[in-house]
Amino acid sequence: MNNQDSFSKANLNINSSNGHNNINIQPEQDINILDYVRIFLKYKLVIIVSLVVVLFITYYHTKNTTRIFQGNARILFESSRPQDMFLPGYATTDSKINNTIELIKSRPVREIALNLIKNDPNYNNLPLSESENPVGYLGNIQTERRRDTDILTVSFESPKPLEASLVPNYIVEALIEQITQHERVELSNIVNFLEEQVEIVANRLRISEEDLRNYKIDRGIHLLSEETKSLINRASDVEAAYEEAVNQKVVLEQQIDYLQNELNRQDSRLHDINSIISSSYMQEIRSGVVALQTRLTNLLTRHEYPLDHPEIVQLNRQLDSAKNNLNNEIQSLLEVRAGPIDPMQYRGNITEKIATTLIELNIADSRANALASSIEDYSVQLSVLPDRELELARLERNYRLNEKIHTMLVEKFEDAKISMQAKIANVRILEEARKPSSPIKPNVRMNYLVGLVIALGIGIATSLILNSLDTKIHTLEDMEKIVNVPIIGTIPKIYISESEQVHLAEQLKKSSGQDRADLMQTQAFIEARLISHYQPKSPVSESYRTLRTNIIARRKKQGPLTIGVTSSAPQEGKSTTVANLGIIFAHTSAKVVIVDLDLRRPQQSVFFNLKKENGVSDYLLDPEVRIDDIIKQSNIPSLDIITSGYIPPNPSEIISSDKMDQLIDKLKERYDYIFIDSPPVIAVTDPLILAKKADMMLLVVAIDKTQKDIVKRSQEIVENIGSSFDGAIANGIVAHKYYSGYSYYYYYFSNYYYYQDGKGKNNVRKSLLGKFQRKN
Repeated sequence: MNNQDSFSKANLNINSSNGHNNINIQPEQDINILDYVRIFLKYKLVIIVSLVVVLFITYYHTKNTTRIFQGNARILFESSRPQDMFLPGYATTDSKINNTIELIKSRPVREIALNLIKNDPNYNNLPLSESENPVGYLGNIQTERRRDTDILTVSFESPKPLEASLVPNYIVEALIEQITQHERVELSNIVNFLEEQVEIVANRLRISEEDLRNYKIDRGIHLLSEETKSLINRASDVEAAYEEAVNQKVVLEQQIDYLQNELNRQDSRLHDINSIISSSYMQEIRSGVVALQTRLTNLLTRHEYPLDHPEIVQLNRQLDSAKNNLNNEIQSLLEVRAGPIDPMQYRGNITEKIATTLIELNIADSRANALASSIEDYSVQLSVLPDRELELARLERNYRLNEKIHTMLVEKFEDAKISMQAKIANVRILEEARKPSSPIKPNVRMNYLVGLVIALGIGIATSLILNSLDTKIHTLEDMEKIVNVPIIGTIPKIYISESEQVHLAEQLKKSSGQDRADLMQTQAFIEARLISHYQPKSPVSESYRTLRTNIIARRKKQGPLTIGVTSSAPQEGKSTTVANLGIIFAHTSAKVVIVDLDLRRPQQSVFFNLKKENGVSDYLLDPEVRIDDIIKQSNIPSLDIITSGYIPPNPSEIISSDKMDQLIDKLKERYDYIFIDSPPVIAVTDPLILAKKADMMLLVVAIDKTQKDIVKRSQEIVENIGSSFDGAIANGIVAHKYYSGYSYYYYYFSNYYYYQDGKGKNNVRKSLLGKFQRKN
């Protein structure tokens, strides 16, 4: 007893300085990144499977997806162009660029482009030629304006590289042709007017030239004075300028009339759009749609046809086709009647042109008035010349005036014809589309990146969901949150290597007689996991020593100590814990006894290779059985075993008897520590009875096995009788799976004992195999 007391005091001092940190309950902490890492490592197989499956689907989808090629043509909107002599120039604005974008997508432009593509020798090899609606097929054209520039990119996607390059080029060509045709309409009236004026002035020129020649012949006068010539030249220049101003006024007035008529036509178009739906043709199509819908409804409601009936399926197809036809006709009529671009923006552009042309007309009118006043001044100066010279000067002035006017009109007429015939659209091809060498779809890198993100997302989400559904205790942190008692011990999972078991099996095959019996007994001990006896320097044995220290530190009184060990459910390692605790305490030379009170599934007799007969149940039921009759000695010094005895029909009544109290009192007189192996709390009421009789009650919790709800329920059951557990033991810890100070301790300690002498693991195996020959 003295040696034991000194050891107890030493352990008490150690725990008073160092041990309390191990048994204090750590405050609950918020989940951190290590918790997530643990979850992901636990469900790494789920993440790997989701990763493989999603990436395989991505690979299959990418491999079987049709390759799409894209051709890009670039055009430039010129902000200004040289003004022709009659039509004022207009700067490019954002609204006009937006109008052009809509014009590219319009049906008239697509129809022109289709006609151009049909003339291409490669037309029959294009997917466009196989389309039922080729104009609608060209509706997939895309446009993109480069920021802060007047450059527009026209793109088209196709499964054929050749088609992807041809369509944008022909679309741009059709766009230029459409714009050019529109601008030629404005010049046509001007050309016609100038052509008439050229003929009129040419006749006047011939007449004035003939009159001048005849007068010179008849009068014999051929020359005028230099002063008269100068006066005539100035007067003719002014009159020519006056005629030019008058002609420009006429041209501008005609342009205003044209623009005003176009504005009126646009207003009528907008008004006409409202009557599209009410047209007879549209009413006929609408009536067909309504009739199909009515027939379908009658079949479904009155005749109760099923949805998969052949007639119902056929009617649904006809109804969808009729609706698409109605939508296409409305769109077609809108495009034809409302014009190629946005009607409201187009109307605003016409109004802008009218305003600008009116300003030009006012300027021309003011110039003509000023020139008319100058002509009157020159007429007064010419009137003072002599009669013969005056007449010659008048004829000379008429000739020169008609000559200049004729020259001016001919130049303007030719310029107008050139402007009308030339492509004067303010769109210039900057870069034609080329045949693409590689597809843009599918984007292999992007597909795999998205697949990777989706796979990880699915794996992580599934892991978190499975973890939330998992009700087992997996870590010490889980125990701290669930078990409301101090954790006084953490026992690593006990491993017996496969090679050691194979070697032992080979030895059993070769042995015979007493050696074989000894080896079989050793095998039973190993399987019983009495590791504190067979591997005293292992990390598991050290864990039991730490548990021993903490138990001694938590004792509330001196003297013999009765310790009950139970668990929430079966097979959590409580019997193994009791056996190893008995061995560890016996190593201190203290007198220890293990009482197997699990009278339903006794295990201590198996662990120590003893017969369970003549056990505690015999003593409690048979008055003639003495205590010395049930105490069995183990082969471990200072450690005795009291087996369960035969299994009685009423274990709870036996344990709650007064004789059980007397047994405990007698054992305290002989032993320093009495360890009681108790049944699980949830299974029977025996532990509740023992909780009142034992000095300390410990709860064994199996990591990765025990349910959280069962542990909570066990605590509630014990608390309901006014008792509680004095500590919890975490059993079956796998050190390398947990990110905490506990795992680092076991990792360091195991390496320390395995490699401290530089002998390696093989020496440990040899030493263990050498102990196979130990006899009990």
